[in-house]
This record gives sequence, C-alpha cells and structure tokens, in this order.
Amino acid sequence: MPPDLPNKKQDHETVFAALKADISAGAVGSPDGYTTLVVRTLVGQHLLESAVASGKLSVGGEVSLGIIEKLATKKMARKQE
Repeated sequence: MPPDLPNKKQDHETVFAALKADISAGAVGSPDGYTTLVVRTLVGQHLLESAVASGKLSVGGEVSLGIIEKLATKKMARKQE
C-alpha cells in the first residue's frame, strides 16, 4: 500500500495531513454521509474532474474548513516534536 493511503493503524488526522498525496480524504468537517476531499495537486484536480464527469463521484454539501485546518495544524505540530 502506498504510504499516503490510510490503513487501519492511521488516525483520521493522518489522512488530511498527507501533504504529498494528490488527493487527501476524510470525514472531518463533512456533513453526515459525505467524505471531504482535499485536492493538493494538478494531477489530483484532473482525477477529481474525471471522476465527476464520468459519474463515479458526486459533489455537494458544505464543508467546515476550520476544523480541517485545526486538525492538520495539530498533526503537523506533533510531527515536529
């Protein structure tokens, strides 16, 4: 499994802090039943647009960026310790 993909041992903060990933995913900040995707690269943007255009992925709902940013900041601080 590539290092940026979540596994059972990783917590939810790890996914959003996967800074080298093209797309990060997690439920933090998402409405019930949704997953928030954070697009980090042009490759990720193209993958997202392709998935939406082909009907494989739907988009919608409001996202709480504040909680995502807070958790990512905490994760980065822990990583520097």
